[in-house]
Amino acid sequence: MIPKLIGWLSVRDNITFFIALAGFGLSLWNFFSDLWRNRCSISVEYISHCCGIRPNGKTVLQLRLNIVNRSSAPISISRMFLIYQGCEFEFLFPSVCVWEFTKLKNHEVVKQEEIKSQAIPFKIEGRGAIGGYFLVYVPPEAKDVFAKKTEIELSLQTSRRKKNFSLVAHNPGRDAEQYGKKS
Repeated sequence: MIPKLIGWLSVRDNITFFIALAGFGLSLWNFFSDLWRNRCSISVEYISHCCGIRPNGKTVLQLRLNIVNRSSAPISISRMFLIYQGCEFEFLFPSVCVWEFTKLKNHEVVKQEEIKSQAIPFKIEGRGAIGGYFLVYVPPEAKDVFAKKTEIELSLQTSRRKKNFSLVAHNPGRDAEQYGKKS
């Protein structure tokens, strides 16, 4: 067997064929490994939620989430949906005031800070994350459901595909007072 292999490799055309075949195999390997590295790999981390009625009379669910891009390529999130009782409710895309912090200064109320929701669409760099508040209008009867621990389903539309996530919303209540503080 070995003498036949040595005899086969002693022919110049066979060596050229072997090098071309090895080059083709390596290029396939690079192509598939690049696809694997740049796949749509995101995760959603739930922090807290609360449900209330806005001044316009609509019931709004406020979710505080971290969305993590685990791939090396940037990912754009163009739309987000809450799936509730088989219906999709789209998250609000402009930034909306979530919470205002005020303080008194010389017996006058002075605006100190305003927290806004995350504007949609947004882009997450490779190996990056975006955290913030995401708001979605829900039916009025959902207020009681979201007042306690519940399971929620989210759908994120990326530049590559639509991906669904099931989360356990176990921390109801406003947490804006702790926004940005280390715990």
